[in-house]
Amino acid sequence: MIRVVVADESSLVRTTLSALLATEDDISTVGEVDTCEGLVDAAAAWRPDLVLLDLDLVDATHAHAGRLAEALHRQDPPVRLLLLTTLGRPTSVLPVLSAKAGSMLLKNTAPRQMIDAIRRTAAGEHVLCAELETTADRLRNSPLNEAETAVLDRMACGCGIAEAAVQLGFSQSVVQRHLLSSLRKVGGRDAVDAGRKARANGWV
Repeated sequence: MIRVVVADESSLVRTTLSALLATEDDISTVGEVDTCEGLVDAAAAWRPDLVLLDLDLVDATHAHAGRLAEALHRQDPPVRLLLLTTLGRPTSVLPVLSAKAGSMLLKNTAPRQMIDAIRRTAAGEHVLCAELETTADRLRNSPLNEAETAVLDRMACGCGIAEAAVQLGFSQSVVQRHLLSSLRKVGGRDAVDAGRKARANGWV
């Protein structure tokens, strides 16, 4: 039996997902949460095989998704993470690729595909739907590391150094260091131009 915790801020979504999982003989919902706060501790108590998590619960920039996947994977026994996202942006996909401890699907994935992904993820596979795999292919060819990608993404959105630092949980000096490094790699007249170039290449 695959034991699953469903994490989504919407009670309707949690109920719908749990009802879908209840139709399968080998999958059982052992808990539901509406926040990421205490999720790792809850998983330790419920001992699921997998957490099915709305990526929007993680944080505004998704920068902590990879660390959450790793924290769950370090539990004994390891807990796998399957993230659901509405957008296949590089900054959403990269943390999961870097962690190598989770899977990701778009929220509009067909129910049977989601069930299949749950089984495969619980078995230890790293699953991305076709749309996200395309994004992943571009990221594998990116010259930017994860921090540089996150900083340039904020620049492309029009953030300044101070605002990017707050959103990413970095100091301003760290943001500046990653920005200078990414500018050397990508080029561009300024930070915003570099961010746009990186976005045009599918790197942010």
